Amino acid sequence: MRLPFLDRDPLAREFKARGPWVTRFRIGDRNYGGKVDLVDDGRIDDFAAAFPGCRTVLELGSLEGAHSFSLARRVERVVAVEGRDENIARARFVQGLLGVDNVEFVAADLETTPLESFGPFDAVFCVGLLYHLPQPWLLLDQLAAVAPNVFLQTHYAERAETTADGLPGRNYREFGRSDPLSGLSPTSFWLTIPALTERLEQGGYAVELLADDPDARNGPIVTLAARASGIPGRGIQPAATDG
Repeated sequence: MRLPFLDRDPLAREFKARGPWVTRFRIGDRNYGGKVDLVDDGRIDDFAAAFPGCRTVLELGSLEGAHSFSLARRVERVVAVEGRDENIARARFVQGLLGVDNVEFVAADLETTPLESFGPFDAVFCVGLLYHLPQPWLLLDQLAAVAPNVFLQTHYAERAETTADGLPGRNYREFGRSDPLSGLSPTSFWLTIPALTERLEQGGYAVELLADDPDARNGPIVTLAARASGIPGRGIQPAATDG
């Protein structure tokens, strides 16, 4: 069935032509895109509260750019990395509509691309990516080389069903390259919280548990803030205040 407003709204036709979308975007006085509200959600507030002095952010797994644009209003520069070219194209389309000039979108497979290739940053923002990786420890081991601060939200294994590279967790079947909310590989590995935090600590981070939701709809979710410990000059300090 044709929707009448599509004939009257050229922008709606443009969004439709670039779909299917995951994220809902507000452009002017109308919503466009998908059904999921990710712009300015609570995770952006949590990130800003955890790392108030950040100026540059590396976002891992940016999807269609909703968090990227929200971060861009809080910091000076965002490099947003995404593994699907079609998501990069959608994000850049919205970027032009919003006039956001301090986000750089980069297409890269984070299973194979070294994080150091993106340069140093004040913080890494990693939401909804780690649990899609078949070898998540490889990404965790690279974080300290690029940023002293990490905001990480991921699904996790409540109990160890098996081990991979000596780490406890569970295997998970992904739903294929064509599913925008799946990883790029056929399977992924979910770490337990102790395995996750211990691996970050081995990289030189002090880890703070911000939230744990064991009853989340698609599996338990943990939110962590990791800060480089014992390395002079590596941590981001709170912004100075008067008095």
